[in-house]
Amino acid sequence: MDRLLTPFANLVFLVFVAIHVSTYFELDFAVTNGLMPKLHGTAILVAGVFIFLAKRVISSSEEFFKLGGENAPILLGGLFFPVMPYLLMNFFLCIALLEGGNPKIINGAYFLVQKGTVIREVDYAGYNQLLSYQLRLFTGHWVLIGWAALLCAKLIKSAQYKNA
Repeated sequence: MDRLLTPFANLVFLVFVAIHVSTYFELDFAVTNGLMPKLHGTAILVAGVFIFLAKRVISSSEEFFKLGGENAPILLGGLFFPVMPYLLMNFFLCIALLEGGNPKIINGAYFLVQKGTVIREVDYAGYNQLLSYQLRLFTGHWVLIGWAALLCAKLIKSAQYKNA
């Protein structure tokens, strides 16, 4: 099973990146099918599983963070530094474009709503655009979650190599 962990972590990361990139196109299957909350929960669950497995293999917190410090630069240099500025920009831009609200359908009309207060009414195209921003905001987090899964898989492999 441990041999499959790193390829699975790579697959998770690539799938999360692909879903995120799809928000820039008319491929928002998660929006049109209402899958966004379920996918977000699944993404968090996947990261939790990788963290749990890493903590199971590396019993002490000190060793966990020590190995993390030793292995993170490999993934940091390749993924984190080029991607992090984009993810931060994506986060703040999507929050600004959503005006702190969420797109909602109320009595067949489309609105941008914040805590039950209507910010403004939008047309169907605007509603779909706001849903894309919302999905892009969520999937930006998934890219970080995928990166964490890659790091945990690397920690598990490193710990097993050290113990062998």
